[in-house]
Amino acid sequence: MNIPREITDAATQATIVNRKIKTLLLELAEYKEILRPWAIDVAGDSHDMIEIPTNEGALTIVFPKATAVFVEGSNPLSLFDNLLPPISALVIERKAAIAKAFYGAWENEGAFTKPERRIIAKVIEFRPSTPRIEPAK
Repeated sequence: MNIPREITDAATQATIVNRKIKTLLLELAEYKEILRPWAIDVAGDSHDMIEIPTNEGALTIVFPKATAVFVEGSNPLSLFDNLLPPISALVIERKAAIAKAFYGAWENEGAFTKPERRIIAKVIEFRPSTPRIEPAK
């Protein structure tokens, strides 16, 4: 395969930039590990954010509100059974996601019957994905 020079040059530069980014992200993580404990100690429960003035501009540390998550091992759909519809709608939504196992099963001719495939094809379609660029490490 004859690869044009501009493509190999772009691939080389992408690899160099990717390595620099990884190094800088590790360095940034180290600084965050220094800043977080200090900010938590200083802020206590009284702040939404803290700004630290620097020569490069103000660094802001944000304290987001707690995030609601499902209790491990619980059955979230039980809320629909145990709460009246107006209340359950305030707590949870019914949403569907395609199961991870579906992709492998769809490629396996014997996993679904032809009628099942027709039913599924009315609801699920495959769209081409954008190629992912992965520079050398």
